[in-house]
Amino acid sequence: MNGELEPGTFRSGSGDLIHCREDYEGHTVVEIERVDGSHSWGDITSLRGAVRLSDDPDWPSISPRFIGTLHFD
Repeated sequence: MNGELEPGTFRSGSGDLIHCREDYEGHTVVEIERVDGSHSWGDITSLRGAVRLSDDPDWPSISPRFIGTLHFD
């Protein structure tokens, strides 16, 4: 843990999704996914007034999750 912020997804007052994750050095990276679909980078101040939605920084997943089946004999 980096001591800055736990990874997760937040929703801002304007409806933007804010994805917080750690980079390879352990620093917090903040990505803002705007309502119109555009993306930009932010900082911790982007979280003022935001509500935590998930502990998963990639929520909701953009790519569909693969759910496989197991065959038993």
